[in-house]
Amino acid sequence: MSVNLPPFSGLIAFYAATKHGSLTGAARELNVSQPAVSRRIAALETDLGCLLFDRTHKPAELTEEGRQLMRVLRTGLG
Repeated sequence: MSVNLPPFSGLIAFYAATKHGSLTGAARELNVSQPAVSRRIAALETDLGCLLFDRTHKPAELTEEGRQLMRVLRTGLG
């Protein structure tokens, strides 16, 4: 049985963005640009086939799928 996992860089970018509450804070922590964090999260959403953030609000809010992923990552990475 083969399982395709999403790239670790996307998971780390998502985790940092939720931890800091912004892409800018995540970029600072990861020492990359804010657009790089945004691209990593967008690629993660594509890989997972769901939106992790509801971008209709400012600041963006986690979707239910985003909250579920954050719980898993907090357990694994926290």
